[in-house]
Amino acid sequence: MPALISAIRDEDRRLRRTAVRVLGRIGNKAAVPVLSSALRDKHAAVRTSAAEALGAIGSAAAVPALQEALSDKSKHVRHKAQLALRNIGNLEKWNTQLPNYQSLTHRAVRGCRGERGKRRNEQLYQEVNL
Repeated sequence: MPALISAIRDEDRRLRRTAVRVLGRIGNKAAVPVLSSALRDKHAAVRTSAAEALGAIGSAAAVPALQEALSDKSKHVRHKAQLALRNIGNLEKWNTQLPNYQSLTHRAVRGCRGERGKRRNEQLYQEVNL
Protein backbone atom coordinates (compact mmCIF):
# COMPACT_ATOMS: atom_id res chain seq x y z
CA MET A 1 0.00 0.00 0.00
CA PRO A 2 2.87 2.48 0.44
CA ALA A 3 3.29 2.84 -3.33
CA LEU A 4 -0.40 3.59 -3.72
CA ILE A 5 -0.28 6.19 -0.99
CA SER A 6 2.72 7.88 -2.60
CA ALA A 7 0.93 7.70 -5.99
CA ILE A 8 -1.89 9.80 -4.51
CA ARG A 9 0.67 12.58 -4.06
CA ASP A 10 1.97 12.29 -7.65
CA GLU A 11 1.71 15.27 -10.00
CA ASP A 12 -0.16 13.22 -12.63
CA ARG A 13 -3.86 13.51 -11.85
CA ARG A 14 -4.64 10.32 -13.76
CA LEU A 15 -2.21 8.35 -11.62
CA ARG A 16 -3.72 9.88 -8.48
CA ARG A 17 -7.18 8.86 -9.67
CA THR A 18 -6.04 5.33 -10.44
CA ALA A 19 -4.40 4.98 -7.02
CA VAL A 20 -7.59 6.20 -5.33
CA ARG A 21 -9.67 3.69 -7.28
CA VAL A 22 -7.33 0.82 -6.40
CA LEU A 23 -7.41 1.73 -2.71
CA GLY A 24 -11.20 1.70 -2.90
CA ARG A 25 -11.18 -1.74 -4.49
CA ILE A 26 -8.83 -3.09 -1.86
CA GLY A 27 -11.28 -1.89 0.78
CA ASN A 28 -8.81 -1.50 3.63
CA LYS A 29 -10.12 0.90 6.27
CA ALA A 30 -6.56 2.05 6.92
CA ALA A 31 -6.81 3.95 3.61
CA VAL A 32 -9.68 6.16 4.83
CA PRO A 33 -7.48 9.08 6.01
CA VAL A 34 -5.58 9.17 2.71
CA LEU A 35 -8.78 8.92 0.68
CA SER A 36 -10.39 11.61 2.82
CA SER A 37 -7.52 13.94 1.99
CA ALA A 38 -7.97 13.07 -1.70
CA LEU A 39 -11.42 14.67 -1.45
CA ARG A 40 -9.55 17.99 -1.40
CA ASP A 41 -7.57 17.30 -4.59
CA LYS A 42 -7.52 20.12 -7.12
CA HIS A 43 -9.02 17.89 -9.84
CA ALA A 44 -12.67 16.93 -9.64
CA ALA A 45 -12.06 13.50 -11.19
CA VAL A 46 -9.78 12.57 -8.29
CA ARG A 47 -12.27 13.92 -5.75
CA THR A 48 -15.10 11.98 -7.40
CA SER A 49 -13.12 8.74 -7.30
CA ALA A 50 -12.18 9.40 -3.67
CA ALA A 51 -15.83 9.78 -2.67
CA GLU A 52 -16.70 6.61 -4.53
CA ALA A 53 -13.82 4.71 -2.88
CA LEU A 54 -14.83 5.89 0.58
CA GLY A 55 -18.36 4.69 -0.07
CA ALA A 56 -17.05 1.30 -1.16
CA ILE A 57 -14.99 0.97 2.02
CA GLY A 58 -17.98 1.98 4.13
CA SER A 59 -16.19 3.32 7.19
CA ALA A 60 -17.97 5.80 9.44
CA ALA A 61 -14.61 7.56 9.88
CA ALA A 62 -15.11 9.00 6.38
CA VAL A 63 -18.39 10.73 7.24
CA PRO A 64 -16.98 14.19 8.15
CA ALA A 65 -14.95 14.40 4.92
CA LEU A 66 -17.89 13.18 2.86
CA GLN A 67 -20.22 15.70 4.49
CA GLU A 68 -17.77 18.43 3.53
CA ALA A 69 -17.73 17.06 -0.03
CA LEU A 70 -21.48 17.59 -0.25
CA SER A 71 -20.73 21.27 -0.82
CA ASP A 72 -18.05 20.65 -3.48
CA LYS A 73 -18.25 22.82 -6.58
CA SER A 74 -18.48 19.71 -8.78
CA LYS A 75 -21.92 18.12 -9.02
CA HIS A 76 -20.27 14.75 -9.67
CA VAL A 77 -18.34 14.93 -6.40
CA ARG A 78 -21.48 15.95 -4.52
CA HIS A 79 -23.42 13.06 -6.07
CA LYS A 80 -20.74 10.47 -5.23
CA ALA A 81 -20.47 11.84 -1.68
CA GLN A 82 -24.24 11.47 -1.32
CA LEU A 83 -24.07 7.87 -2.54
CA ALA A 84 -21.13 7.14 -0.24
CA LEU A 85 -23.01 8.44 2.79
CA ARG A 86 -25.98 6.30 1.85
CA ASN A 87 -23.70 3.29 1.56
CA ILE A 88 -22.06 3.94 4.93
CA GLY A 89 -25.36 4.07 6.73
CA ASN A 90 -28.64 5.78 7.08
CA LEU A 91 -28.20 9.13 5.34
CA GLU A 92 -30.67 10.86 7.63
CA LYS A 93 -28.56 9.75 10.59
CA TRP A 94 -25.92 12.22 9.46
CA ASN A 95 -28.50 15.07 9.36
CA THR A 96 -27.74 15.77 5.74
CA GLN A 97 -30.15 17.63 3.53
CA LEU A 98 -29.57 16.80 -0.10
CA PRO A 99 -31.29 17.94 -3.26
CA ASN A 100 -32.64 15.35 -5.64
CA TYR A 101 -30.06 14.85 -8.33
CA GLN A 102 -30.99 13.77 -11.78
CA SER A 103 -29.28 10.64 -12.89
CA LEU A 104 -25.70 11.45 -13.76
CA THR A 105 -24.12 9.76 -16.71
CA HIS A 106 -20.43 9.15 -16.53
CA ARG A 107 -18.02 8.12 -19.21
CA ALA A 108 -16.06 5.03 -18.24
CA VAL A 109 -12.49 6.03 -17.61
CA ARG A 110 -9.96 3.28 -17.28
CA GLY A 111 -7.23 5.14 -15.44
CA CYS A 112 -4.26 6.74 -17.11
CA ARG A 113 -4.12 6.94 -20.87
CA GLY A 114 -1.27 6.28 -23.24
CA GLU A 115 1.78 4.10 -22.85
CA ARG A 116 3.08 5.92 -19.77
CA GLY A 117 -0.26 5.55 -18.04
CA LYS A 118 -0.57 1.94 -19.07
CA ARG A 119 2.80 1.12 -17.49
CA ARG A 120 1.90 2.96 -14.29
CA ASN A 121 -1.46 1.24 -14.03
CA GLU A 122 0.11 -2.19 -14.56
CA GLN A 123 2.70 -1.43 -11.90
CA LEU A 124 0.04 -0.43 -9.36
CA TYR A 125 -2.18 -3.41 -10.07
CA GLN A 126 0.74 -5.83 -9.80
CA GLU A 127 1.63 -4.43 -6.40
CA VAL A 128 -1.79 -5.19 -5.00
CA ASN A 129 -2.13 -8.48 -6.88
CA LEU A 130 -5.35 -7.56 -8.63
